[in-house]
Amino acid sequence: MLTPKKVMEEIVKALDIVSRKRWIEGDNVLLSIGFETFGLPTENFAIKNHVHPREGNRVSMLSATPPSPTLPYHSAAEAGKV
Repeated sequence: MLTPKKVMEEIVKALDIVSRKRWIEGDNVLLSIGFETFGLPTENFAIKNHVHPREGNRVSMLSATPPSPTLPYHSAAEAGKV
């Protein structure tokens, strides 16, 4: 059964494949995939719990889902393309 997490992993994999192909072909590729750990949800948490937003951000960072280990890491800087 496909869960939302699995669907997102498949989408990220597909985008990664396409961006790597375009990068190999010489295109300048910016593939920013991630999630925001600071913003309105953190501010709302801070207001609700009477803490500084920095503390709310720390809680968000600690409870954030780490990247999937099945997704390969690639850095253009490491490859000498930047």
